[in-house]
Amino acid sequence: MADTVFAGSTSKWGSWLDLSIASTIWVSVLILAGILLSLILFRGRQTERQTLWWHLLFLGIFPILLLAVDNFATLEYTKEVRFCGSCHKAMQSYVEDLHNPGSRSLAALHFRQRAAWGSECYACHANYGLHGTFAAKLTGLREVVTYVSGRYQLPIRMQHAFENVFCLKCHDGTTHFVAHTVHLTILDQLRAEALKCTFCHRPAHVLSAAQSTAGIGGAS
Repeated sequence: MADTVFAGSTSKWGSWLDLSIASTIWVSVLILAGILLSLILFRGRQTERQTLWWHLLFLGIFPILLLAVDNFATLEYTKEVRFCGSCHKAMQSYVEDLHNPGSRSLAALHFRQRAAWGSECYACHANYGLHGTFAAKLTGLREVVTYVSGRYQLPIRMQHAFENVFCLKCHDGTTHFVAHTVHLTILDQLRAEALKCTFCHRPAHVLSAAQSTAGIGGAS
């Protein structure tokens, strides 16, 4: 299947996400077509039995199907790097760093390890479970508003300090993690947020000099 490139992220067309996006579009078109045909075929007969069954199908059943598929598509698509990179000016430098084979940032290193292929941003910035997903989506929504209104700044500042739990959810207890005895020595401090993972492991991202000093509105 053909590759699609979106804001520096390459993905394969043909996933369940792509299928759900296509299904959302086609079901929406089908609903609109059903409404239009109803106005043409049943003009003046909107209360007849046959018309009511038609309305049930296109105004009741299909919208319920659309709601389920559309919610899945929205939630899954907003987890992908290509969605995060769609805010071109604000996220361009971050996505470039992510794909830079020479970068030593945490983002680039995790990207090359393919730990969460295609959803690296979400994997590191969202906690587990429904609560983590909800918190991440709420934060993302605020960031979208900030970007659309042109009030963002580069480098992007997190509203709250990055919590160790986002690192430990994947690293705690792994062979590579426990192989470094210093991790076991300070593990309680890490879990209690008394010592930050980023104190030793940095930088998270590497931005260009121009974007690192950009003000409101950012550099393109």
